[in-house]
Amino acid sequence: MLRTITIGSSLQVQGIAVGSSSDGKLMVKVGDKVYTGRPVPNLTQVKAYQPVNQTA
Repeated sequence: MLRTITIGSSLQVQGIAVGSSSDGKLMVKVGDKVYTGRPVPNLTQVKAYQPVNQTA
């Protein structure tokens, strides 16, 4: 399954999920390399954005 992870504060990597570690980090494979980072939540896991009704 294709997954996106965050490495550091701003770098994101997208690849095939190949495993996870006990601390909650996810491993994804891109080509011959395997990267480990924090998983980016799916859209269904994120609360939907609802704009605030502002009046002038």
